[in-house]
Amino acid sequence: MSATAASISVALASSCRPSSSAWLNALAAHPAAPVSRADLLREVWGTGYDGGSNTVDAVIRSLRKKLGAVADRIETVRGVGYRLR
Repeated sequence: MSATAASISVALASSCRPSSSAWLNALAAHPAAPVSRADLLREVWGTGYDGGSNTVDAVIRSLRKKLGAVADRIETVRGVGYRLR
């Protein structure tokens, strides 16, 4: 796990569910590279998930809320997805 992911994990430790960690791990698996919404859904929930990509936006919004001061570490890459800085 990168130093960025480690610092975010500490911020999440008291306020998150294991699923939040799965989303963070999916982003951390691609350091500094943007990850598409479809790839995030596939990595976290598997290929059988039929929901829309706006589900990812809602999860990321919730994750940022939990992160508080380090929420800006999850960057939106317009037209692509998200990246962990």
